[in-house]
Amino acid sequence: MEFHLLQRAIRGSASWLTLAVVIGALLGLGAWYVLPSAYQASSVLVMDSTAVTVPGQQPFSGDPERYVTSEMELLRGRDIADEAGARVTPPLTGEDVLQAISLSHVTGTDVVTVSARAGSASEAEAVAQAVTATYVERRQAASQAAVQAQRQPLEDRARALESRLSSEDLSPALASALSVQAAQVAEDLARLADPGAVRDGTRVIEGAGGAVLSRAVGLLPAVLAGAGLAALLALVGAVLRESRRPHVTDADQVSLITGRPVAAVFPRVRRADLRKGRSLLRRVDEPARRLAARLAPAGSEARPVVIAVSSAATTAAVSSTVWALLALSLARDGLRVLAVTLESRPEALALLGGTPTGDAPTRHASGRSESVGNASADQSVDASAGDSDSADQVGSTGWVWSPAAAPGVIVSRRPDRLRPTAEDVLNGQPGELAAFDAVVVDAPPVNLSGLAQSLARTADEVVLVVPVRGQSESDLRLAVTAVEEEGKAALHVVVARP
Repeated sequence: MEFHLLQRAIRGSASWLTLAVVIGALLGLGAWYVLPSAYQASSVLVMDSTAVTVPGQQPFSGDPERYVTSEMELLRGRDIADEAGARVTPPLTGEDVLQAISLSHVTGTDVVTVSARAGSASEAEAVAQAVTATYVERRQAASQAAVQAQRQPLEDRARALESRLSSEDLSPALASALSVQAAQVAEDLARLADPGAVRDGTRVIEGAGGAVLSRAVGLLPAVLAGAGLAALLALVGAVLRESRRPHVTDADQVSLITGRPVAAVFPRVRRADLRKGRSLLRRVDEPARRLAARLAPAGSEARPVVIAVSSAATTAAVSSTVWALLALSLARDGLRVLAVTLESRPEALALLGGTPTGDAPTRHASGRSESVGNASADQSVDASAGDSDSADQVGSTGWVWSPAAAPGVIVSRRPDRLRPTAEDVLNGQPGELAAFDAVVVDAPPVNLSGLAQSLARTADEVVLVVPVRGQSESDLRLAVTAVEEEGKAALHVVVARP
């Protein structure tokens, strides 16, 4: 259940999530720019895991990674930090040194990099150099101290034996024994003086130099962190929104909720798409024809079939587009269509090639009118559908009939934008409805308008447009119930992509 909720939230808010990721990445980029910058210098040293720092010591035979890790802990020690801080000019405390440095190690090698950050290039270089130099010198000093600790007793023993051997009252047997002991001590001292008694390849192979200006966080991590945090917050918001008011996400869910098959699925039509003309019409032709085939009136009907196109969403924009495409498709099938709009939306009127409110068509000498929109302006207007002339026809009730660019389509609108009644929509037109085969009404949303419900009661067919991802399940169920309770109209459900 939780996974299904998450999936629906992602599908229903994909565009918002994408926008959140972009905004988060930009914020991460901005945060990276305002982060305090500092100079960083690095000093590189090699740690000899086979070193013998105490005479007679067996070389380390375990995992070299373990050896390097333990030595790195010594590098972070307070003693080295205090001594390194004292070598810097001006001196720093051990705490300051520990906060300034960071260690890194390449797995599989004995190489350790000591990086230091400071407000100036010289200080960063001095701190990194002081830490590595202090570590190597303390290591060498500890080794020499171990040699000296073994040498001192032997030297004292050698002097004592030499003193006794110099006595004249020694018996031959005792002198021989003392000579053997002196030889053994001399051999031990020679072994300590052997260069192989202690060996340590630990050294600084790259001194700190060439400090560069840097920030505490890299550019890519800052951008990724900003994008990830924004995406997480947006996803949480989407899940909370979906859990409180679920939205439909696809045509199958629409069919399941409404109990009806989806008659057609319309792609999204943006305002920029209206400039594409014929390519747009080809893209929406198939779903429009599918819907028109279900709504086309039978030839035996004596009056025009009344089709109300509405939606269950909070805006009528999506249903207005389907209204215009349905009128065009019915007209292409040879029907005479009266397209009645209550909203006069420019995008929908542009699909029809009709004249938006306030504009008058320009008359040509040939008797044709040049319409506004992207439909074929050179097509003849079918003046027989309600008006013998191609000029606007104005009725006494305020309705205006304007010929569309598509043959067989007349657009009916109200320039005064007054909200009519359902009876006025069908009975107050300036001409006879009997001249048409179909009256397609662009109705307001069902859940927001009593007019839409009255039209559903009067109409023969009702087309309910469902914008997936923008339609709540509860509003869709409410709209279906409202249409079904209004009377005899047959309900057809179509889906509009966001």
